[in-house]
Amino acid sequence: MTVADFVKEIEAKKLKAVQDRLKKEKASQKYIPDAKKPGLFHSLLHVAVKVGDPAIVEALLAAAADVTAVDHEDSTALHWAVRSSSTAPKIAELLLKKKSKVDAVNKAKMTPLHVAAAAGSVAAVDLLLKAGAAADAAPAGGATPLQCAVRACCDGSLKASVMLEVVDKLAAAGAKLADKDAEGLTPLMRLMEAGKVAEAMQLLERPSCGVDELDPSGRSLLMAQVASEQPHMDMVKELVGKGASADLQYPQTLDTPLHVAARKGSMELVSVLLPAAKKPHLRNASKAVAAEVALAEAPAAAGAAIAEAILAAGGDPGEAGLGLMKAAVEKKADGVAALLVPLLKPAVLTSLDLEFKTLVAAGLGRAAMAYVKRFDSEHAGDVAMDDAGNTRLHLVAESGASYDVVTAMMSLGLNPNTANKEGDSPLHVAARTGHLEVCRALVDGGADVLKRNNKNRTPRSQLKLPDNTKDYLAEAEEEFKAAKDAKKSSLWDEKMRETQTSSAFGLRVM
Repeated sequence: MTVADFVKEIEAKKLKAVQDRLKKEKASQKYIPDAKKPGLFHSLLHVAVKVGDPAIVEALLAAAADVTAVDHEDSTALHWAVRSSSTAPKIAELLLKKKSKVDAVNKAKMTPLHVAAAAGSVAAVDLLLKAGAAADAAPAGGATPLQCAVRACCDGSLKASVMLEVVDKLAAAGAKLADKDAEGLTPLMRLMEAGKVAEAMQLLERPSCGVDELDPSGRSLLMAQVASEQPHMDMVKELVGKGASADLQYPQTLDTPLHVAARKGSMELVSVLLPAAKKPHLRNASKAVAAEVALAEAPAAAGAAIAEAILAAGGDPGEAGLGLMKAAVEKKADGVAALLVPLLKPAVLTSLDLEFKTLVAAGLGRAAMAYVKRFDSEHAGDVAMDDAGNTRLHLVAESGASYDVVTAMMSLGLNPNTANKEGDSPLHVAARTGHLEVCRALVDGGADVLKRNNKNRTPRSQLKLPDNTKDYLAEAEEEFKAAKDAKKSSLWDEKMRETQTSSAFGLRVM
């Protein structure tokens, strides 16, 4: 009988026939399945292992089958025994008892443990580890068993739950979750590259999985996510929650993740990154901090808000404050400038020619308010700021400011009815310049809508007023007159009641 006939008996699981044949022939025979391909071969023991019948494997081993024999890929029978989770663990046990090499390496640079991990053979992984297999073996620069399991998950041949079970067993035996493969990727990076976000987040629950490791280009996983066109926000939040640094700088540009998020104009990303940014004012290769990048490069609608959020969270920008204030003035980012005024050294503000009047002239009302609070809060009353007798409130009325800024200015003691040398109140000025929000704030703050200037004109009766302020002041005058009439009527009614009460008392006395 030929070797091929022997193989057929093994594949048919004919134990008695196999045992009888072993009495006459050697158990360690090479088998070539296809005569036309002599380079493809394995042993009878490999065949028995593949069939999966422990009794036949045991019979071959009893007949001195060579457990070290390899196939054309240098895989031993033990490699074959663990490459499927459906193979009975007893077969691997039998081979190990006969001193099969637990760390034998095939041409693919894989030990039996690598094969078992990639196949998700949990029982085999346990068995091999107990037999002394190296959990972190990486033969000749190949992958580790853990990396093999992760790659199998990435290509869809291994379920995530099984992969994680294998990973946990290997990690418990000393395998490192943060080890990089030959391409410079950690298991976490490998999963994200394959789009396995849910699996990556599950892996993140394990300690020491390398959240701050850098890929071959020098990017951390957090940077890669922030820079991607469609960041996975759950992953970004999870990375930050697990301690990923928002301060790691990309070698080529020295950008941090915060720079990148600011440049994109993503307040959502910035809000997640800020709590993790211990140094939010790091400069990139262009010497710009993230807040400055937001002002200069983010979409206009988002840039100022992002820069303001970074400053509010990050404190003193130090030497970067000068450039940041320049950008704030240029972009008219009032909120940013207002945050910088209390932080910058007076010499810096002076070098930029920034004080109350210039800030107001630049349309930075909140910053002007911050300037007053910092440098002149005790003398913020109705002091003339120029030869025309204009107070700070006149200047704000002329340049324009938000309702809140004007209200805040009045809270420092500025009177909305103080007149300049022309007899104009701040309301006269605001009406002429068409600053409706300023008009509203002044009126709500007690400005006299009927006050006349040196030309005997009320704010509304001035010539060539913009329609918006003229219409508003007309309504304000009506409301003022109605309130005045109501008050007069109320006083008259009260006087009448007092008179009637006195008369009634007199009649009772009589």
